[in-house]
Amino acid sequence: MAQSGSDAKPYLITGVVGDTYPRLEIRDLQEKHPEQFTLLVLAWEKIRQPDHQPVASRFVEQGMFLCLEFMDYPTNVGPETLFHRRAHLLTRRIPGKESYCNHESVLFPTWHRPSMLLLEQSLSEAARDLAEDFATQTPAEAAKWKQAAKELRLPFWDWTDPRTGTEGLPKLLYQPTLSLKFPEGKTKEQPNILAYYNFGPTRPDGFVNRRQTPVGTDKVQVAYYANWDRTYKWPQSTPSNPQEQIDELNDRLKGKSDKPLRGSWSELTRQVALLFSFRSQGVDPKFHPNIWDQFSNTGFQSQPDRKQHPELQLPPWVWNSGSLEQPHNTLHLVLGGIGHMMDPDFANFDPIFYLHHCNIDRLLAFWEHIYPDYWMGEKGYTTPDGGNKDFIQPDGKFESETPIVKASTDLTPFRKGDGSYWISNNTRWADQSEKKYYTYPPIVDPANPQNIVELKPVDDAQHPYIFGGSYQVEILYDLGNGETGYVGSVSAFARARDTQCSGCQARRAAGIKSSNVVLIPHDIVVKILNHYPELKPEEALNKALRAQISMPGDIVIGRCSGQAQPGRSCSLPPQAIPKIALHSSNVEALQDSGVDHPVDRTQDLSPLTPYETYDWRAHGDLSLHWYTDN
Repeated sequence: MAQSGSDAKPYLITGVVGDTYPRLEIRDLQEKHPEQFTLLVLAWEKIRQPDHQPVASRFVEQGMFLCLEFMDYPTNVGPETLFHRRAHLLTRRIPGKESYCNHESVLFPTWHRPSMLLLEQSLSEAARDLAEDFATQTPAEAAKWKQAAKELRLPFWDWTDPRTGTEGLPKLLYQPTLSLKFPEGKTKEQPNILAYYNFGPTRPDGFVNRRQTPVGTDKVQVAYYANWDRTYKWPQSTPSNPQEQIDELNDRLKGKSDKPLRGSWSELTRQVALLFSFRSQGVDPKFHPNIWDQFSNTGFQSQPDRKQHPELQLPPWVWNSGSLEQPHNTLHLVLGGIGHMMDPDFANFDPIFYLHHCNIDRLLAFWEHIYPDYWMGEKGYTTPDGGNKDFIQPDGKFESETPIVKASTDLTPFRKGDGSYWISNNTRWADQSEKKYYTYPPIVDPANPQNIVELKPVDDAQHPYIFGGSYQVEILYDLGNGETGYVGSVSAFARARDTQCSGCQARRAAGIKSSNVVLIPHDIVVKILNHYPELKPEEALNKALRAQISMPGDIVIGRCSGQAQPGRSCSLPPQAIPKIALHSSNVEALQDSGVDHPVDRTQDLSPLTPYETYDWRAHGDLSLHWYTDN
């Protein structure tokens, strides 16, 4: 039990000890395993109670830790040490570090794995108590409910499922009530605790309203976090009882909005496909940490400087494959609007955060299975001069001033069963020294490389903290004849300027950039080239492609095109303008992919064909002219 004072004890993260059972998709859990679903909902409700024990297993405590700030409790252990009760496992804290996060870091995927185990463990403990109560009340059904509790694991929401493209957000994640199965065949309607979290009459410490006044514009959006008594998805900008604009959210996911279709199911599946387009073998081991870096986060520290090494913007230095953090960021912004999921300081209080992150963990598990050798290691990444350079996390970590991070770095504040900290090596799927006690159902062809084209990615580098909050860069096209369309987007999931996250402030001060890849769908490439047959492919794309920067709430603060706009100027600071470069490659279907159709020509089923890229070419930065509307 975690408590304040010198006799406080840590809450050890072991996962659900026992047999291994699969984490299930939330809709499948509801439809095919109703007893488990009932226990999940009731257990989640139970750990929300203010008097739930142990303290560290309370949902609000986990939300406060993972999102916002630390509440410190001094102990008599030395003048430079504070112990953190909320961290469920006593963590030394450097004074002045109010909170931190692991975004844009090689630790991003691995640090979140024990954080999911924490909630899974809390839910399991509560579910087993509930099952015991049901067993006492209805002895004839005791075995069934106890087994359901034993098998229950944290579910995921698979937003890559085709249902997302036709239905949008599953109804069970926003409807007001849920129908639950109880013993003796009874069914009861319960308030839907999966739809939101109610804070009660007061907000946790640190909640402030966020007034977004982006650089270069006088447009304003206010997120009333200090006023709202619950979490919201796509709320109206009003301080009291805002309406959730679920139809707007669903239009985005289904790709039916008249706005740029950032975050649609089609775009999300393309982003996921890019995660599985790294070469699976034949890569010099010295580049394995570099590949992990590009996959694990949008910071991509190992990417050679474009100006100093323009010749090294191709494999094995840059693979132009995807980063797991990119679809993660996209979902946060699409689900939030100006609501809680949009802001890293408050996102963890919405239950959908955990269903989303569980799916991110699932993608990580599949990636580990396909690319088991690519790992951050202990020596950092390979540099153009043939040496090695450490991966860093600016301003260090919560308990340490050192900025260096590696596979053996403590994933504070999560402690294992033996009391020592989890490290990234322990989190790996193949590591048997620390069992996780969960698995995932197999999915058909996780690569799902749809719309792979000759002219593959637009490479986008941006300052994720420049606008003082989350934002998106959207790639569009305009043929000049009235026909326009959407290509793709990249998302920066960033904290506000007044955040207490010292690591975020350090990254902002250092001007850290994020690197992302946008896949240009084949049909758009063909359309542009056919429209400009007299131009070379690079010239045609440069002429047709556009970009814009938007804040949550559809506030567009900057636009650009391939041609100068007379009478229009740009008030954005130079460091706020993203660098957009064009790369291309050839694509080869894998001959031993196991598919039962020809792989040497285009097929209706070709999106199911695993592939690899080769013969990469860099075509330089796009010549874009930026301007602002005001």
